[in-house]
Amino acid sequence: MHPEHHSLFEIDGNNFTTLLGFYDEVGRVVFSGHPWDRTLEAFAVTLDDLLAEHGPMTVVWKNSQKSRNDLGYPETVRQLEEKLSHAPSDLRQEILFELENAHRLEGDTVYSWIVDIVGERPGITLVLE
Repeated sequence: MHPEHHSLFEIDGNNFTTLLGFYDEVGRVVFSGHPWDRTLEAFAVTLDDLLAEHGPMTVVWKNSQKSRNDLGYPETVRQLEEKLSHAPSDLRQEILFELENAHRLEGDTVYSWIVDIVGERPGITLVLE
């Protein structure tokens, strides 16, 4: 780890409207040169790998309010329906519960999943603009 080095990355909500688009933006801007699997779990692991290799970082999320809307409940419903279609039977009930909440505009959204993942990493400062 290199504590004297602090990386700065800027993602722009104008460059994506879906979770897959977010993966494209993060892959291009933050994970450039680092292979990853384009899942939320891989997003978290790759952030940890970057922190271990390069030390602290700041991620500036421009147009984050647009992303909050774009990655809100409709995108959350789409992602949960996709997840449900591949889920093992022991996880289906939990996903169905989350899906019912999302249909009622309650609970977490794709946007909050991403913000939570970044926020759980003490070496990352997230700036929402």
